[in-house]
Amino acid sequence: MTTQHRAWSFFGGDDWILNMQLLDASGTPYNLDTLSEIRWLLHNPAGEIVEHDAILTKTDSGTGSLSIWIPSAETTNFVGGNWTDFVRIVCNGIVRTILFGNISVTADPWKHPIAVAPFSALTASRSTGDVVVILQNERIRRVPRRETVARNRANALSIKRRA
Repeated sequence: MTTQHRAWSFFGGDDWILNMQLLDASGTPYNLDTLSEIRWLLHNPAGEIVEHDAILTKTDSGTGSLSIWIPSAETTNFVGGNWTDFVRIVCNGIVRTILFGNISVTADPWKHPIAVAPFSALTASRSTGDVVVILQNERIRRVPRRETVARNRANALSIKRRA
């Protein structure tokens, strides 16, 4: 009997640790030491098999407890979307997929490039409050709001006069 596990959610770029218990059709845990093979497989949102370096650990063989660890160096390349995983065992010569389920993946948020606003976004029709600026190795001087508002009004007047 194949069982569907609860849905999991992970971020790409994080270490993934999936803990599961392998049970037979009657709900009895498999003794993992008696299995000749345990395989874990991962499909991406397009249904393709994803090559990866995962480490399977029998956390408690007698209770069928298994832990799968996929390091962040692998998951950082995973695209966002709905993935599917499968666990297949070989027991007494019988091959059986006993567990599967969905994994919701959010692509690695730290891997994406920083957006840069084009110069045309800084026109007179926009205020500087609409722009986010990321500075590196710079000191930021805070300006009181009334100074900023007065400066913006003066700049708007000078732009109107030029036009």
